[in-house]
Amino acid sequence: MGEKRQRRRALAAAALVAGMLGMVAVPGLLQRLEEGPAPEVAGPARASPLVRAALGGETAWEEVLPGYRAGPSAPAWFVEELFAPEGARESYASEDGQVLGFVFPGVAADRAEMLAKALVDRGWLGVPSGVEGCATFVKGEGLCRWAMVSCTDAAGWTSVVVRVRMVE
Repeated sequence: MGEKRQRRRALAAAALVAGMLGMVAVPGLLQRLEEGPAPEVAGPARASPLVRAALGGETAWEEVLPGYRAGPSAPAWFVEELFAPEGARESYASEDGQVLGFVFPGVAADRAEMLAKALVDRGWLGVPSGVEGCATFVKGEGLCRWAMVSCTDAAGWTSVVVRVRMVE
């Protein structure tokens, strides 16, 4: 098939698609013009908590995620047993307190190294997992004797998830 003929067919197909879209859009546009201006839409104050959270409301995140806290929040036992999450931008905790998450600035590899050192300084023995940024830690005494720490890069930040096993 010649190049000219292919161009004409492509233009005809594009015109057909544009015409079909016009047939669908024009009646709706004309109806809206006849009805007048659209009513005012409720702002973020009346939106659902999830929408407000997505728009950046810190208190809204606390409504949506009960374990969410802005800043380096962690239970006192966690700080005593594992590490102080100083410098964390956000923190999360499961209802039972056995899964905690933090968002730190920086690179995951650096944060994993810092946290491993902090844990070893508190008497923990590190056990490499074979996965970069992830290790388990054990110790023979205390309220918490097993912990898994996972550090992952996330859009210029580091996500840290800590899973602990408490003594029964």
